[in-house]
Amino acid sequence: MRSTFISFQLPVARRASRRGGAGTAREISVTSLYRACRRGARASKVPYLRMSGEWLAEYGFRNGCRVVVTGEPGKIVLAIAEVDSGEVGEP
Repeated sequence: MRSTFISFQLPVARRASRRGGAGTAREISVTSLYRACRRGARASKVPYLRMSGEWLAEYGFRNGCRVVVTGEPGKIVLAIAEVDSGEVGEP
């Protein structure tokens, strides 16, 4: 009986997923959109962030909740706003 050796390559190390998962940091891209200005003025191009996914709900950001946005150069912080007694949001 003759032995057969199978040649294989070790997987090349790849960068970590930008999707995060397992509680790790996520990486999203800043894109742009054109915001309409008052009548007669040109639309201006502004930075735009879009986030969606079940991971938001895992951190407590549910449909209908209000979010407070604060920041400093190079950093944006999102926090769930305290609910007033008169407000109704989705649980």
